[in-house]
Amino acid sequence: MPEKAIQPSPWISIWVAPRRTIERILAAPPRQSLVLLLAALGAIASLFQHFFSFRLAGQLFHWPILLGFAALAIRGLLFATVQDPYLLVAVQVFDGITAAVFSVMIPLIVADVAFGSGHFNLAQGIVGTATGIGASLSTVLAGYVSDKFGSSVAFTGLAGVAAAGLAMIWFVMPETRRRT
Repeated sequence: MPEKAIQPSPWISIWVAPRRTIERILAAPPRQSLVLLLAALGAIASLFQHFFSFRLAGQLFHWPILLGFAALAIRGLLFATVQDPYLLVAVQVFDGITAAVFSVMIPLIVADVAFGSGHFNLAQGIVGTATGIGASLSTVLAGYVSDKFGSSVAFTGLAGVAAAGLAMIWFVMPETRRRT
């Protein structure tokens, strides 16, 4: 009986052999329960974004940021351990949670910190620039680590950075919302 070849992670093979990787993903028989799970996760992520509207975010304030960083850490750990392409798509729900939380909360925090200074746009630009630099550096560093030590180590490292951000917000960030 011939030995079955070990399939590389789709996160690696998509860069080396994209056509073959996509063909492999599409050729795999869809699991009806997984398709329903993915649809439910997409709906939950959408509802989650609506839940964190500006009105509610103003009442909860920095708890959603904690949730966003926790979702980033969980996502990194799941990417480090999950190999099934369908489950990797499901893991992306954590990216939706993070995007929803950060897109609402970061401008609110900047508005609170810059309140009354007349420098909201400058502060928002600085935060956007720092975010862009961080995204670029994390891609470069994670790619290097992935090449040298494997993608699991790279994703675990990214999860560690997110966990460090979570700890910093938990212990260092004061509540900035103005009391009325």
